Amino acid sequence: ASVSDGKGWRPASPISSGATQSSAAKAGGVGKIRSLPESGLRTGVDVTDEEVSPRGHISATTLSRGVSTENMTIDPITDTAGTEESKGNSPADLLARGKASSPLKQSSNSMSASTIERLEKDRAHSATINSLIVRLTSWESHDHSFVQMFFTVYRSFLSPVVLLEKLIQRYHVPHGVAEQTRHAVQLRVGTALKHWIEQEFDDFNSEMIGRLMEFITTDLPEDNHTHLASRLQAELDQRIVEKQERIHQVDYLPDSLDRSVFVPSARLLLRISPIELSEQLCLLDMSIFRKIHPAEFLGLAWSKESTQHRAFHVCHSLARLNSFSQWVPTTILLLETAELRARMIEKWIHAGTCLLANKNYQSLMGIIAGLNISSCTRLKQSWSLVSTAYKKMFQECEETMSPNQSFKTYRACLSEAFRPLCPYLGVYLSDLTAIDSGNPDKVDGQINLYKHELIHGICSRVRYFQEVNYSFEKDDKLSPLITHLCPLSENHLYNLSLVRERKAFAP
Repeated sequence: ASVSDGKGWRPASPISSGATQSSAAKAGGVGKIRSLPESGLRTGVDVTDEEVSPRGHISATTLSRGVSTENMTIDPITDTAGTEESKGNSPADLLARGKASSPLKQSSNSMSASTIERLEKDRAHSATINSLIVRLTSWESHDHSFVQMFFTVYRSFLSPVVLLEKLIQRYHVPHGVAEQTRHAVQLRVGTALKHWIEQEFDDFNSEMIGRLMEFITTDLPEDNHTHLASRLQAELDQRIVEKQERIHQVDYLPDSLDRSVFVPSARLLLRISPIELSEQLCLLDMSIFRKIHPAEFLGLAWSKESTQHRAFHVCHSLARLNSFSQWVPTTILLLETAELRARMIEKWIHAGTCLLANKNYQSLMGIIAGLNISSCTRLKQSWSLVSTAYKKMFQECEETMSPNQSFKTYRACLSEAFRPLCPYLGVYLSDLTAIDSGNPDKVDGQINLYKHELIHGICSRVRYFQEVNYSFEKDDKLSPLITHLCPLSENHLYNLSLVRERKAFAP
């Protein structure tokens, strides 16, 4: 456990956050966490020591910097209270005062005023892991939005195993602390654990579940928290059962498909109503979108081959969109005559308009991309037979999804639209890439909390749209037609396009 050295208490062994340990830990010793009267710890104190006692408590580091810690002692239980200088520095406060800068890097090589402002803001919103744990379980106040943000992004700087240990350590308040304070901290730890189990149970492996059950059945009853223990046990049992029920429901992307079975007849597609087609696309796209977990957005996992397994559903969504955008011109070029190809083009434009009305921007982007592929745009004879009304409808769709000014029109639609809505995932991924490249992971050696708040903002938006599904009725006959796509390759499409219309056509 921990031993007293006359100045406070010393952890028996350090727990690394998964990245680095303090110099004392590296040297084979342990860091020292001293005590201070409860009124002594204020926001602005900078503490870099991350060691904690396995049965002791977490050192309380704070969210702001600027006060030297040399010859200063830190109370391991007191939560950050905040000085007048540090209050009102949340992102919302900074935005309200007009001081929040863009998440993107400044292009200038010189230190402009806006760059300096951004760096100052980053320092104001940096924190150590232990200070985040203290804030997460603060006995003075409960910040639900911070709890949500923390459990969404914590995997970027902390492993689930270490987080569980730190929460258990936080629960074991050192002796000498007021009983009321001790009780309040323990309840906050229980609240944090319950939220974690409810929202992110996939983070728990079998070893962590065993450790958590040991904590629930042993530690909580010892402190007379039987009601809290029963609530956590019931929640844990429910999630275990749900996880076991899902264990055989594995998603997969087939490597190859039998074209004779899965390539739909283009003529058959001509007989399907564009409204019905768009409704089935809405159901399919939303089913894929709702499976995406916010953790898949962390660390740009979808963009690196070595980490794509951590972003399976994001990659599935991207693969589906790419396949769909190739399938659109495939269905057009499979038709022999220009008249039939024109009808199919109009069919897709009409379906795109219905998708726009139903706020399915994912498949809408697939149709726009498919109709703008070179093998399709060169079909001058076919396009000449498309009516002016349909061409105008297609222009409106293109204007809505135009990438100009960072998808300004599309973003405006998102801000004003009601759910259900299936967003175009590419914009979120571009924003996450910009945030990652424009903001450092750490500021002065501490976690850049502002960067994680920006990431959480996007994850929260995704979750918001995932909450409401479309109410259309699934068509068991049409659904397989649009689910199992096997489009022709881009080269094959272009060669087929040359066969369909060999020479330039002048209307």
